[in-house]
Amino acid sequence: MATKHGDHEVVFRVIDAMDAPLGGRIVRLRVLEGRPTVKSLKGAALKAISPRNGAQRVVRIRDFSIVGGRPSDRRIAESGRCDLLIEDPAAGEEPIEVGWELRSLSS
Repeated sequence: MATKHGDHEVVFRVIDAMDAPLGGRIVRLRVLEGRPTVKSLKGAALKAISPRNGAQRVVRIRDFSIVGGRPSDRRIAESGRCDLLIEDPAAGEEPIEVGWELRSLSS
């Protein structure tokens, strides 16, 4: 599984979100569980879970946002945060906002 580190699931909480100027959504994430790496996140799919009703959908990581600086494994490990540009095909339903949880997909 691309978004797992060893046998540990990776779990994030969205702490900020906004529409990207050229499409997609920029999300700032706090790592809650696991040890994600730049390599494991690049192009990965994540399960997004709404805090309101528990609705779930799959989003794909398009790229890293460099708003917070150049992404690196060290930066993610030290800060516990990362900024991602995601593709969300169901964004018209309920946009991913603060409080959403993103998890690695189960195998």
